[in-house]
Amino acid sequence: MRTKIVSSFIRKALIDQAGQVLPWTILMLFGLIGMTGLTTDVGHAYNVKGPLKSCSDAAVLASAEEVYNTGTTSNATTLANQYSCSGLNSSATSVPVTTTVTPVCLNSLLPAGVTCADMKNAPNAIKVTETATVPTYFMRVLGIPSVTVTSTSTAAFGTTQPYNIAFILDSTPSMGSKDPNCGNIEAEQCAMNGIQLLLGKLNPCKGGAVGCEPGDASTLLRVAMFSFPNISVSDTAKDECASGTPVMQPYTFPKATTGYTELTMKTSGGVSTPTTYLISQPQWDTTNTDVNGFSSDYYSPTTSNNLNPNSKMISILGDGAGSGCMKEPSDPGFSGNTNGGSGITYQAGAIYAAQDALNAEQLVTNGLNITAVNVIIFVSDGQANSDSGTFIPTTDTITNGVGYTTRTGTGQYPDITQQCQQTIMASQYAQSQGTRVYGVAYGSETGGCSTDNKVVVTNTSGDPVTIGSTSQIVPCTIMEDMSSATGASSGLQYYFYGDVTSEANGCITNVNTGDGVNDIFNGILETLTAPRLVDNSLT
Repeated sequence: MRTKIVSSFIRKALIDQAGQVLPWTILMLFGLIGMTGLTTDVGHAYNVKGPLKSCSDAAVLASAEEVYNTGTTSNATTLANQYSCSGLNSSATSVPVTTTVTPVCLNSLLPAGVTCADMKNAPNAIKVTETATVPTYFMRVLGIPSVTVTSTSTAAFGTTQPYNIAFILDSTPSMGSKDPNCGNIEAEQCAMNGIQLLLGKLNPCKGGAVGCEPGDASTLLRVAMFSFPNISVSDTAKDECASGTPVMQPYTFPKATTGYTELTMKTSGGVSTPTTYLISQPQWDTTNTDVNGFSSDYYSPTTSNNLNPNSKMISILGDGAGSGCMKEPSDPGFSGNTNGGSGITYQAGAIYAAQDALNAEQLVTNGLNITAVNVIIFVSDGQANSDSGTFIPTTDTITNGVGYTTRTGTGQYPDITQQCQQTIMASQYAQSQGTRVYGVAYGSETGGCSTDNKVVVTNTSGDPVTIGSTSQIVPCTIMEDMSSATGASSGLQYYFYGDVTSEANGCITNVNTGDGVNDIFNGILETLTAPRLVDNSLT
């Protein structure tokens, strides 16, 4: 009807010569108003388009890691909606917005020769579309009451960044207990499962390639496994699936150096025993070229969990199909405790050993022109309480280590007293070398640290708890204060994580990752990778 009126008006204007200027003026005014209205409505829609794009970018970047971490869609959808224009950013536009979240598997993001079908179509990216219905004002008279504005963004899962990672896993009797929050398997295996999950999400090779070694410039990630109590070097083969169980050795004390050398304990009777905290020994791992115990062959995109069963690192941890070969060392009885008893945990030596190895490995990456960040991921309940029998006798010596001749009581490494605080001080040393230290409190208690009888640790502004009395020296506090801080002094966060038991015991978990061990390692994963926007047309 409206079209017929306009058509009739134009015909009359062309035929009737009387008062011809007025109709044409009205017609031009009508067109001018229409164009002005169109410009206004289009401008309004354009002003909505910009915020929609910002929201869709924010939503996919916030949620891409979650798709990558868990392989599920529910958490990713929740996060995407949270950061969308229909969630926390709802004030970004003046109109309501609908958010559509679609996790996808894109073949173009996988290594050559590997398809989404090979990966069981597990999502490796996420698409978010923001849709806004923008009301019109002037275009409404033309029968167009609104226009639809959309913005779609796609983000890929996190890409591996350059890191040298030293895992330190508590292998004392407390880790042999069953964890009801982890399928009732032993806590140590549950922790190894968490590390498996982390490594299965981190392709160590640049550009998504498959197969790289620590000595390659194309290798971004190098990992090594440390544990305490220390064992003989020859016994580490048993943690890599050789038969038998490793035997605990008296604690030895690495020097703080820029290189890593195996320690040799020499008894007063002249017997020498090379001892180590390093489980991933290079002498057993002939497939890797690294001399510091780091490897990069753990990853395989063709297995269900991306783990290479032929890797020595995976032999230690397990590949999901079976348990890892790493075992709790047997106690020969020199500590005066039977296996499964208390009083055999000392943590500081393992931290110094790991830091020495990281210093040596950083020289390797520097030589390859790779700027890698050194990382320690320390998993323990945090209680250090070794009795005197677990330290080497004062009559014995250590080659390439710190001698232990007196027990001064100062808490200065190495000392039989203030053992929990020595854990914090060892971490402070590692951090002074530029290493990021993650503390993973697993079953941390509110009591313990029985050798700490005075405050000797120097608190820093990055400590969650300022230790002012011995009552504050408990495993939870030790795990909190050994963790690196991140962020500004206001709203400070920490690389600290606690399982459900630790949280129930009062550990201050500053990073909200959930209660389970897998949740923790998924959270750690997010800090080691970087999500990225990709083209929406990728398939």
